[in-house]
Amino acid sequence: MMKNQRIILISLAAGVVVVILVAVLGVLLHQKKLDLYNIDQVESGLSSSEVSELEGFIWQSLKNNHGLSDETVGLKVLIRPSSFERVVQNDVVNYDFLIDVDDLKATYEVSFALMKGQGFYESPVVDCPVPSLMKYSGTYCRGEKTSTMTVTVGRELPYYFNLASGELVTVTLAREETGEEYLNVRVSACGNEAVAVNAREEVQEWIKSLGYNPDDYQIKIPEFCDGAAR
Repeated sequence: MMKNQRIILISLAAGVVVVILVAVLGVLLHQKKLDLYNIDQVESGLSSSEVSELEGFIWQSLKNNHGLSDETVGLKVLIRPSSFERVVQNDVVNYDFLIDVDDLKATYEVSFALMKGQGFYESPVVDCPVPSLMKYSGTYCRGEKTSTMTVTVGRELPYYFNLASGELVTVTLAREETGEEYLNVRVSACGNEAVAVNAREEVQEWIKSLGYNPDDYQIKIPEFCDGAAR
């Protein structure tokens, strides 16, 4: 009799453990990877399925840009209500707004269009905003198609000018193998350090004239000597 009772108790305990494990697993499996936490604060007009789809698009972009793992869950994304724009044109609804991701210290501009009754016209664009719109100042933004560089001085490149001493200077956007961006300044210095110094100073002044801080941009001047910059 005691043996049967022990078997029953063990079976009941095992059953309870299985139920708990199933419940916990269910919660984990259904936990969202990304949550547009405050979308209810704007009049988006999006259905729950459209919000879920939008969250998926944003998640994939953040995953690619920041190297997030598939195990990441519960990433909170905040829409900046003051930036939210919704414009209806015929059967197309256009959206544009900023999102802040505090865990990543990042800000992005999200834009997309919805065809009435047909869902997303194309995949939402998740771009880098200009530095003045970034929540965390001094943070370098890197997107799949844009970056802090491309949305600021990159819009003015290539840039050409001549030094007072006559040398032609060419400024272009370049990338290291690691993906790090920098301003490549090409000038025929032929070992004359003064020419390179003057070229750097002129580029820094140019950046200032555009309204940006030169210290936020890496400038590289490779050794070059053939009498002209291309």
